Amino acid sequence: MRIGVVGAGKIAHTNVEALLKTNRAEIVAIYNRTLKNGQALAEKYSLNVPVYSNLVDMLDNNQLDVALINTPHSLHIDDFKLCAKRGIDIIIEKPLGINYEECQEMIRLRDENGIKATVCQTQRYLPHMRLALKIVEENKEKLGKVKQISDLLNMHYFTDVRPKWFFDAKLAGGGMLLTHGAHQIDRVFFLGANNVNKVFARLEPSQYPGIDGGYQIIASGANTSFTVSCCGSPIPHTSNVQVDFEHGSIKIILFSNGVEEEGVYLGDEHGYNRVDDMPQEDAYLCQFIAMLDYLEGKPSNAPTLKEAAEIVRMLDKAKQSSELSACMEF
Repeated sequence: MRIGVVGAGKIAHTNVEALLKTNRAEIVAIYNRTLKNGQALAEKYSLNVPVYSNLVDMLDNNQLDVALINTPHSLHIDDFKLCAKRGIDIIIEKPLGINYEECQEMIRLRDENGIKATVCQTQRYLPHMRLALKIVEENKEKLGKVKQISDLLNMHYFTDVRPKWFFDAKLAGGGMLLTHGAHQIDRVFFLGANNVNKVFARLEPSQYPGIDGGYQIIASGANTSFTVSCCGSPIPHTSNVQVDFEHGSIKIILFSNGVEEEGVYLGDEHGYNRVDDMPQEDAYLCQFIAMLDYLEGKPSNAPTLKEAAEIVRMLDKAKQSSELSACMEF
C-alpha cells in the first residue's frame, strides 16, 4: 500500500512511526508547507522519498493508494477534497472537521468519489480502554446497562512546547474543545453513552482570541448521561473515566498523579479492585492495523467518518450551548 504523508508536524512523526511498524505500508512521498520539516521527517525515519511543499504536486506526481492527513484542523476539509477527487483513500487525524458541516461535506466527497476514509481516534485503542471493554464484555450480565459516564481531563495546555498553530483560531478552528474534546467525546461514546438527546455546556475563555481554555459538558438521554470536563490551567495532569452501570462501576485512570494510581479498576458497593491484565500493544500500532485492515476490505473496528462526524456534532452543540447559555437538542 503506497502512502503519501500530508503534513509533517509532531503528530505526523507519531503516526509514521506506528505505520512503519505494521510492515504493511510503504511511504512514498511527503508533503509539508515548510519543506525543511518534511525533509526532517524523511531523514528521521530513513525515508528516501521525494518531499514537496505543494500538496497538488505530491498528489499528481506519485501513484498513491492512501493519503495520511496530519495537517492543522482547519486545513482538513481542503486536503481531504484534493485527495478524494483523485480517488485516493484517506486516513485523517481527528477532529474530522472544525464543524459538522465540514464533516458532512467529507462524507459526501467520500461517497461521490468512491473512496474509503477513516479517522485517527487513538484513545479508543489505549490499553486501558481495551481492557475496560474486555471487562464489560466478560461481566455484561452482572454489570447491567450503562447509567452514566464521567470523563475528566486536566492538563497544562498553553505551553511553549505545543505547536503555535494550536493558539491560532484560524488554523486550529478552536481550542481545547476541538483538540481534546474530540478524544473525550469519543471515549464516552465508545464506552456506551452515545444515546443522549440534550446537551448543556460552558467553555472557559483563554488569553488567545477564539481559543477556549477548557470546558464542561453535560449530556443526557432517556437511559444514560455523561459529563465531560477539561481544564487547561497549570495544574496536576489528570485523566480518568468512570463508567457506572446498574450493578457496578469501572474506573479508568490513564495517568498516575500522586493521588490516583494509573490502571483499570472494577468496583461494586464495597469498593474498587485493580484489574491486572493490561494489554501491552501500543495504541497507535493497534489503530493503524485496524485502519489498514479497513482499507484492504478486511473486518475492522477502525473509526468511521460517521462516528467522527457525530463527535464533531456534539462539540458543535457544546459550543452553541455555551454561547447561548442554553440547553441544546442533540
